[in-house]
Amino acid sequence: MASLQRKIKNGRPYWYVVESARVNGRPRIVNQRYLGTVEAIEAAFDHAFEPEAIDDVEFGLSATMWQLAQRLSFGLAVDALCPKRAQGLSVGTYLQAVAVNRAVVPRSKRAFFAWYENTVLARLVPAADKAWSSQRFWDAMDRVSEDDIDALEQAIVSRAIEDFDIDSSALVFDTTNFHTFIATTNSRSTVAKRGHAKSKRHDLRLVGLALACSTDHHIPLASKVLDGNTADVRAFEAALPELVARLEQIGVEPSSVTVVFDKGNNSAANLELVDAAGIGFVGSLVPSHHRDLLDVTDDRFAPVEGIDGVVAYRTDKEVFGALRTVVVTRSDEFLAKQLVGLGQTRARVEAQLLELDRLLAGRKHRMDAAKLQARIDETLSPRWMRDLYPCEIAGERRTELALSWSFDQDAFGALKERELGKRIVFTDRHRWATKEIVHAYRSQWEVEAAFRQIKDPRHVAFRPIYHWTDQKIKVHGLYSVAALMLVNLAWREARRAGLDLSPHEVMDALNSIREVTLLYPPSKGRGKPRVFQKLTRMDQTQQRLFELFELDALAPRVGNTAKWRGF
Repeated sequence: MASLQRKIKNGRPYWYVVESARVNGRPRIVNQRYLGTVEAIEAAFDHAFEPEAIDDVEFGLSATMWQLAQRLSFGLAVDALCPKRAQGLSVGTYLQAVAVNRAVVPRSKRAFFAWYENTVLARLVPAADKAWSSQRFWDAMDRVSEDDIDALEQAIVSRAIEDFDIDSSALVFDTTNFHTFIATTNSRSTVAKRGHAKSKRHDLRLVGLALACSTDHHIPLASKVLDGNTADVRAFEAALPELVARLEQIGVEPSSVTVVFDKGNNSAANLELVDAAGIGFVGSLVPSHHRDLLDVTDDRFAPVEGIDGVVAYRTDKEVFGALRTVVVTRSDEFLAKQLVGLGQTRARVEAQLLELDRLLAGRKHRMDAAKLQARIDETLSPRWMRDLYPCEIAGERRTELALSWSFDQDAFGALKERELGKRIVFTDRHRWATKEIVHAYRSQWEVEAAFRQIKDPRHVAFRPIYHWTDQKIKVHGLYSVAALMLVNLAWREARRAGLDLSPHEVMDALNSIREVTLLYPPSKGRGKPRVFQKLTRMDQTQQRLFELFELDALAPRVGNTAKWRGF
């Protein structure tokens, strides 16, 4: 039995730990350890509980994304299709790690290790810095063929639908593009081409992406990397057969699916493809192409059940060679947004017309009547401006030219009454109620939201693209879309658990859960340092997310000494 004993030496008290036992029936001291004076004991005690170093890494978000990727068997699916020699990290580990990185905070392959060593992945997937070099990533990506990409996306989509019960009965389809910095002289990429850049970077080569998302928290269920100059209507034509094949491969009956798309995808050929595939559709039409529908009087519109501020007129009409159900809607909210945009466009147009007035008044311009008319035509090129701003040119000689213009209030009133706030939706779902058709088309925001996510530099960003061959760009597309799936699955699970959070709020809450490591000196002044690991304190939302995603399975285990277990 151990006890403390005080001994007085030269008038000063000193303390010992004494262990006593009975020897031959008598109590004897069998072990004794010198502790020192009270001051020395106090100093040693303070030193023992003062860490020599404190380190912290990001835990919650990386752990959640890794857990979700594991549930989708993303890495396992890659390894099954793209095996490598039994040395180093597998191809699946590389692609799963980079998908998680894209979801958390996108980094280049060169910057990957700096991010990795400051996250829990350094503990979950330990590997030396050389294993995470750019070359190792490229070696892994080289083993994934274009056929493998399609098979891998099919595998993880099937797993997502099965494991998370994703509703695939309605899909929203759209395309976008991303600018790259691939050199003009680089002939190794045929995908990157110049075209109409959504980012306005018309000087750069573009890579296109077609995406079909569920209306259930915009989970991506099909994607295709396209040539950067592919028009929307051509992108739809190229992607639809693969989308139908994907549905059949994952066991979804095409006739049970409705694809929602906007008017940019309309063509007679595309509608024939949709009809032949046996899937349903909901799309929109260009209002100015259907003047008869715009002329329908207000008394023939009726409120749409369950949608405030929206009225609709329903009829049948032959569109693209077949009889379709057509619904014309007028929305107060849409009207208000259009008026705001129209006001901004008017301000720009009037500023440009006033500048022309100034140039003409100064007589220092070099325009003749034809060049002045060309400037006016360019100024009035935005939609509706030519009708709202009648312009007249007076004079023939350069020094005599004058411009008169005004805002036509009557034309504006007629435009507001006849066209603004209206959408024309058409479908082959003839038995659907009007509110179902309107709701379906409004779900188009799901894919638009997905594109906003994939263009946001904070999480899931498709750009920057640090690759310049078609094969690697397509592998980049695979793990970028997988990252989008991980983020939106986390958001969906949080919402289903009753947490009314946006995707960014879910990500930010998880990102704030940190793993702290404290290093203490050895207990007896020698040997290995004592290690103590702990997660930072969580608020109520973080605690619910921690439990929802079962992060305890990846949480650090207390410490490396028996004394500290259960601390």
